[in-house]
Amino acid sequence: MSQSALEPGSPSYSEQVALQLFKLRVQKEARKLLDADSMTKIDLPASIAADDPLPPEPPELITGILLTHGATEIAGEKETGKSAVALEIQHSLITGEPLWGSLVPNIRVEKTIHFLAEHSSSILMGLYQRMQLSTDHKLRIFGPEHLSHMRLLVSNGIRREESVSFYKRLAEGAGLVVFDPLAAFIQGQAAENDNAPMRSLVDTMIEIASSTGAACLVLAHQGKPVIFQGRQVKRGNYSTRGASATEDAMAAVHYLEKLSGVSIGGNMVLELRPIHYKGFKQPAFQLIRDKVTCRHTLNTTFKLRSQD
Repeated sequence: MSQSALEPGSPSYSEQVALQLFKLRVQKEARKLLDADSMTKIDLPASIAADDPLPPEPPELITGILLTHGATEIAGEKETGKSAVALEIQHSLITGEPLWGSLVPNIRVEKTIHFLAEHSSSILMGLYQRMQLSTDHKLRIFGPEHLSHMRLLVSNGIRREESVSFYKRLAEGAGLVVFDPLAAFIQGQAAENDNAPMRSLVDTMIEIASSTGAACLVLAHQGKPVIFQGRQVKRGNYSTRGASATEDAMAAVHYLEKLSGVSIGGNMVLELRPIHYKGFKQPAFQLIRDKVTCRHTLNTTFKLRSQD
């Protein structure tokens, strides 16, 4: 009985295998040549020496609070006042007035952009006006009603390039770009707990801010507290809700927390605690919140650490 031409080991079969191997080798070589040709058309960046002069701009827009490069995060539980703190930071950079009456900004900016991706811009406007901040129209808000279907930057693990370009156009001319809150700019099953898309989201926010030469401030929620043996247990770090890559992608992370049972003159006291900080890390900032205006002042017992 003769061997079938389709049976492994037959001359015809072996001939076809050799042909397919030949095609695969040709394709591999062609891909290598194509990649090499593509590289000749790319302008390779020049490196910098570690001992070159530092860039002229200060590394921190506000010492101990806001870095010039990368993303700075303020994380806190719901209703701790993250947006109020962000508005005060923007006001200080625009006007040059000391933040919380004490921290003089290292530079002033002409405009800030606050991207609010949940609720409504009118809520943030109401808070700003209650705080009696400046009326120079330099703090610009884009709420969900303005962002509309472009709101999401990452969806189902995929970066939305059209939205990224949209945000870059809106951010033009800003010296600081605020994203509020982090989780509202991403969508997908368990996306907030997935390291890869969350890292992509933070990197995208940094890219948007950097496209106009602005610093990047991100507001984020903390995870729900863990109750152990009837007592609340707080995590010392990686307390931002969701994936740990979120904090890893930030150049600086602060936790904003209310100090339980502490008040000064009948006003609430909060703590803004640096957790990760690619700069001169300061002790925790203690903030006294005015119960009428929601404005903060730095506790006078706080001492700013010298950079010398």
